[in-house]
Amino acid sequence: MAESENLDVDPRDLGELIAECAETDNWDQMQELFESNVFFVLHRPGQESDEIELALIDVEDELAIVSFTNAEFADSFQRELAEEIEDFEPLAILPIDGQTLLAGMFSDGGLLLNPGTEFEVYFPPGYFEYDEEYEEIEVEEFEVSDDPDGEDMRPELN
Repeated sequence: MAESENLDVDPRDLGELIAECAETDNWDQMQELFESNVFFVLHRPGQESDEIELALIDVEDELAIVSFTNAEFADSFQRELAEEIEDFEPLAILPIDGQTLLAGMFSDGGLLLNPGTEFEVYFPPGYFEYDEEYEEIEVEEFEVSDDPDGEDMRPELN
């Protein structure tokens, strides 16, 4: 079987799917993609054996975690950095599930996904935070209350 006929390989990269979701504001599918996939982060092992220092980058004057949808993108990014920074020391590439990645986000930091690729997406601080107050307001606005006499209280539309 020729390589192009290999049915085991998804012709669309996870990065492309996430970029499309971000572009079209498809939050539900993006959340599903993050929760059900593995991502790759760059890290420098800490002093303690269980410490992990994630690579951060400055984007639009905000710190962001650097993450990738595949290890090849992470390798390529590090090669580019090595060409630009004289004393650059490559960092380890750590696979991490999407739920853990999002749970580890700090409130005033963003997420830079696939930097240096055609699927680069920047999620600003707070993008992945769930706002219960907003949800409650939204639900209350659309609630239909019934009159105690059993009549529908919805306004008539002309």
